[in-house]
Amino acid sequence: MSRRRALRVGLSVVLGLVVVTVLFVGLALLAVHLHAPPAGNWVEFSIGPATGVSASISPVQIRSDGITVRGMIATAYDIPAVRVMGPPWLSRVRYAITAVASDAASFRPTLRQELDQRFHLQTHFEPRTYDVFVLTASRDVRLLDSSRPGPSTWIEDRTARLRDASSERIAAAVQSIVGKPVIDETGLRGSYDLSLDWRDDPVASLTPFLRERFGLQLAPARRDVDVLVIDAVRRDPTLFLVGQAPRLTRHAPRRLREHVAGIFTIR
Repeated sequence: MSRRRALRVGLSVVLGLVVVTVLFVGLALLAVHLHAPPAGNWVEFSIGPATGVSASISPVQIRSDGITVRGMIATAYDIPAVRVMGPPWLSRVRYAITAVASDAASFRPTLRQELDQRFHLQTHFEPRTYDVFVLTASRDVRLLDSSRPGPSTWIEDRTARLRDASSERIAAAVQSIVGKPVIDETGLRGSYDLSLDWRDDPVASLTPFLRERFGLQLAPARRDVDVLVIDAVRRDPTLFLVGQAPRLTRHAPRRLREHVAGIFTIR
């Protein structure tokens, strides 16, 4: 192939990619513009392309720059993500989401309504026997009482911060980190502020961290636990297009990724 012909072929490929990208962007923007408004009576709501992997969850809201679909469903149904049984893509596909309710009583039901509309969910609960971890407390518990009310959990790559956390919420945070159900058998009744750190192997690093820092024991066991089974789930076309947007900007600077994500965000 001559150099001139190779150049023409290369330009054709680039032009084709540009045309495909422009068509994708146009379709996605049109879909976002025509998309149905939020299903619930939110104080604030938006869902768009992921730009990160962090999430902050409290009894009245979720704010995340990139939470998995499995994580959103788990939050809506108030069950740990490791106990949500569904197709593998639920753990791969992420969205940025902000969902703020007026009160704790309406937050999770409204989020369920929102996800049912956008993902066409069909679910049921059933008991299953699992390899789990059990969280217990030694006689020398070293947890700090919460300094202010208002439960919240913030989890990123290798760190988590919990505020005004019950022992159940501590177990739920550990559960999301180690990837297996964690049963709270500490018997603790207080609310605590704490931070968790772990390395490549969460179980190997978090187990001694909990023991040495807080006097909490994490041990393997088998238990019957309730799981949420996803019988059917399907993204509507708009969310599918929005979910593809991060691929177009994955090599771009963070500020540009966030700008593009803002354009594709449903509000």
